[in-house]
Amino acid sequence: MVALPHVMDLIDTLLMTPQEALLEAATTDDESWVHGLLNAYRDTQRSPLYLTDALVAAASGGCMGSFDILLWEGIAAYHGPLYDLPEAIRDMVVKDIVEYVVKEVVDGDENDDSGRIVPPWSDIHLVLEGAASNGHLDVVKFLTNHARENGYVEGLTMHSRSSSDALTCAILGKHGEVVEYLMTLVDEFRWNMKLAFEAAVRGDQHVLAERIYEMYPSTVQGENLFVALVRDGGTNAIKYLYDNGRDDLDLLNGAFLVAAENGSTGVIDFLLETGSISSEIFDEAFVAASGSVLRAKTVSFLYEKKPATSEAINKVFASTHSFAVTKLLYENEVIPREAIIAAFRKATLYGIGHFFRLTKDKLDTVRLLCELDCIPAEVIGKAYSDAATRHLTQIMELLRDHRKLFISGTYSINT
Repeated sequence: MVALPHVMDLIDTLLMTPQEALLEAATTDDESWVHGLLNAYRDTQRSPLYLTDALVAAASGGCMGSFDILLWEGIAAYHGPLYDLPEAIRDMVVKDIVEYVVKEVVDGDENDDSGRIVPPWSDIHLVLEGAASNGHLDVVKFLTNHARENGYVEGLTMHSRSSSDALTCAILGKHGEVVEYLMTLVDEFRWNMKLAFEAAVRGDQHVLAERIYEMYPSTVQGENLFVALVRDGGTNAIKYLYDNGRDDLDLLNGAFLVAAENGSTGVIDFLLETGSISSEIFDEAFVAASGSVLRAKTVSFLYEKKPATSEAINKVFASTHSFAVTKLLYENEVIPREAIIAAFRKATLYGIGHFFRLTKDKLDTVRLLCELDCIPAEVIGKAYSDAATRHLTQIMELLRDHRKLFISGTYSINT
């Protein structure tokens, strides 16, 4: 015996999970079925139904009755089931649907059943990026105009959950009309022009890359894009600019300083290979990088390149906050007495205000240097005395049994 088709359909329906049933109801535009499923789950202890897939399916199939019910159910649920809706509809091609959703969610500002105000849809930028990625100019225009009219232009571009904005997405997708439109909004929407430039370079869109380069200073108070890319470590983009005529010596040397201060070792390597970096600038960069313990690897990287002068090396030894750098230079260079004493004083917070923090790097430096004969007894004594006054017990423990304390007369005073 062969079962009738409608009987098989009924069996299939009964075997569905509630989630599967909701998806089926949405795509058949059976509003009563959608209502029934939502009502059955509204006030139970069971997990709430996931609405996004059903919403997208209803919208894609033009089932706007089901779509409307699902959308407002999501809003009434305080957006919990709709947090990923922006990402889900980002690739939709139908402007009317995107427009409907955005206006309902962003403009709605309705109270839910408990009297709470529904929060704004903070991830709307995902929809804009999806539209730009897919070349949907009408959707892009609607969203940018909506942002302008409703006062959230900054929120559309100053987001943290996406690595690239709409302009970069359009460039990567090579959607010329969308790119041209978004470029007209640069002053207002503040697109990430560095990422846009890198995308243009990556896609061999050289004319566009040049336009972005020339436009960049007007978007960031006169900063040069070359220097901005150096700060971010954009080696490929830097190579592109250098190969296309940005080889001015002042520009390259200034960029080298920025690269050293920001730890952009790939850029440092490339700029050194150009042969354009002067000895004076190298020394300046070497000393500048030593100003932060976070740049210890950069200092070591520069040191291995070998062009630093002994004067710069001694300055770095005396001023570095990093024990790794101190140890590297001590083991490989002949460090003069004055620089060793200066480094010891710095590590013991010698005569420095209370707001400076004693770190492991400083303690390790004290441990390394305190036994050297070149540290005078009075310096050891003053370091111990200062440590006792300021209750720096770890420094005191390192110096307590130092033979030069007895010579300086400090030990008897502070025991």
